Amino acid sequence: MSGQGPQRYVFDVLRSDEELRGIEAEWLELFGRSLTRNPFAHPAWVTSWLRHFVGDERRRLVLTARSGGELMGVAPFYKRTYRLGPIRARCLQVAGGSPRPEDPLTEMSEILVARERWRTTMRALVQHVIVGNLGSYDWIGLTMTPEQGWFDDEWVPEAWQRRGVFAAHKGIRPFVLLPLPASWEELALKRNLKEAIRRSKNRLAALDGSSEVVFAEGEAVPEAVRRVQALHRRRAAMRDHLPHSDYFDEEAYARFARDASAGLAATGHASVALCHVDANPVAGRVVLRAHGDVFLSFSGVDPAYWHLGAATALIVASIREAISRRERTLNLSLNPDPAKLRWSNQLEFHNEFLVVAPSRRARAALQLFWQVRAGKSLAGRRQVIKQRGRS
Repeated sequence: MSGQGPQRYVFDVLRSDEELRGIEAEWLELFGRSLTRNPFAHPAWVTSWLRHFVGDERRRLVLTARSGGELMGVAPFYKRTYRLGPIRARCLQVAGGSPRPEDPLTEMSEILVARERWRTTMRALVQHVIVGNLGSYDWIGLTMTPEQGWFDDEWVPEAWQRRGVFAAHKGIRPFVLLPLPASWEELALKRNLKEAIRRSKNRLAALDGSSEVVFAEGEAVPEAVRRVQALHRRRAAMRDHLPHSDYFDEEAYARFARDASAGLAATGHASVALCHVDANPVAGRVVLRAHGDVFLSFSGVDPAYWHLGAATALIVASIREAISRRERTLNLSLNPDPAKLRWSNQLEFHNEFLVVAPSRRARAALQLFWQVRAGKSLAGRRQVIKQRGRS
């Protein structure tokens, strides 16, 4: 399916794995031109996500925009339904967006566009998906990165604005960001964190066996990810510390994580940090990279080595490795908490929006959506406070 839009863009809709493989090289080149700091926008991560979580290709709607034959943007949407009381809300969502419960690992979603013409390309993509699809859905969900800023109401065609289409700010995704200096010695750390790093170093050094942090890269990544997953499950089973969800209680999530991480590792955008004691991994963390940003993804630790501060040692090693690569920032992942904020107080926000259809059904579904969302948010917050009180 194809069509021509303003600014001489040509659009195509791709659905099958074969069609997505057909643009793999161009998509990867676009990822480079976009300069995005979001590793989850890497084509290997997105295509893995679609294969594992949207197996029915009829539910996929990957929109591409070309100008002069050159790929300028990829908007990887999929069809999703929400059960909201008596209403089943129908929406288009960017792959990886609103991930839970389908996927607890993809923390950012993005419409990928070339940096040199990002605004005109974004407008063309949004307008095309509205005109071609909003009549069949209650809303379209998308996320704006910090570089993209805010949703522009002018991206909604005037004719559709007159019909009542509008964009609602759904919420924010906050990330803890640590700016990286030119050397470890220049890194400004809080006093209590320096003490925690010192204790971790001394405890690991005091072991009878040798300890070291190594980085698995390239073809070694899938097996290293498998080891981190096993350690993650052991950490999730701990009962005498702050509870942690088991991301891999279903094998489908584990397979996806290995598949996506391997895809990024093949282009140098992923590695795995492993803390070894006598050559045995006792802690591990998956590290993703994109254009100067290092993202600390899922991790795991052997409960027997928890008291040694192996998790802290992994972060220290990841920071040192990032500085040696001249990376600019370290992203400590979604949602600030005391463990992340002790490294940095700097936050970065990704804004989520819903483009709502001009129908009574869509408005009713949206009202129910806000009510359900608020209730879940309050219940989740109470649970976190309760768990912290027990720890």
